[in-house]
Amino acid sequence: MKRSLPISYLFAALLLMSSTAARPADTLALPAEAVVIERTQIPQSIHRDRELVLWMLSPEMHDRGAYSESNGYTCREMTLGSYYSGPTRISLADTRTGAFINTIQLRYANRSKDTFDIPYRILADFNYLVPGHEKGFEGKPALLSLRDLNGDGLALEATFFEAEACMGLETTMIGYSPRQDAVIQYHVELRVAGMSMPRDLTWVDYLFSEHPTRSRHWSFTIDYTGRGGTLDRYDVHYDRSRERFFGALRSRRLEVPEPTASLE
Repeated sequence: MKRSLPISYLFAALLLMSSTAARPADTLALPAEAVVIERTQIPQSIHRDRELVLWMLSPEMHDRGAYSESNGYTCREMTLGSYYSGPTRISLADTRTGAFINTIQLRYANRSKDTFDIPYRILADFNYLVPGHEKGFEGKPALLSLRDLNGDGLALEATFFEAEACMGLETTMIGYSPRQDAVIQYHVELRVAGMSMPRDLTWVDYLFSEHPTRSRHWSFTIDYTGRGGTLDRYDVHYDRSRERFFGALRSRRLEVPEPTASLE
């Protein structure tokens, strides 16, 4: 079951769900229709007066009902659960003044509409971290739980996901850049076999759900051949000096043998 709730209810619920931060939400330089989803402070050893703020504009609540044997998740719901939908932003804030230093829009891959879906209750340990809950149980995800996901030795990144079907998982990474003193959405310069120019992407299939094969290097294969597709081989590395990912994608179709003529 899905339902949309009044924004007054949302405001109260979301503020209660926001993570502890250095300053109360009403000190942030937010539009009147904005709702804070989550906040997390940058470690003081990196910068004393910085926090990341995940917020939305007039979000709608979509509650699927509690997970149970009779109300199991679809493949798409594995990255949604019960969720808020609407224009989504991640900002870097100065905790002394509440002013935003910079803001990025979080929106789905290959979609022009300014919207994203943010889970507020979801199954633990499939895509998002859900502290205090074992795998297979629902809880509140820690969307801005910062970890070292690019291999630079600093726990300053978080990932977001989109599953449109049972195969395919679009992934993106955001994080705090001490060098730029900004929140950034990481770009991946991907050379695709058969294309003359590399693609500049912020969403890449499965990449940020995979574990690196060695420091700052990811090598993995996604098999779409069972659906008449290709065998996709990714080889990606992270360049710390440019704060950017570089890689290659090679896709090939498996040859299907011709049916053998009957001798009868």
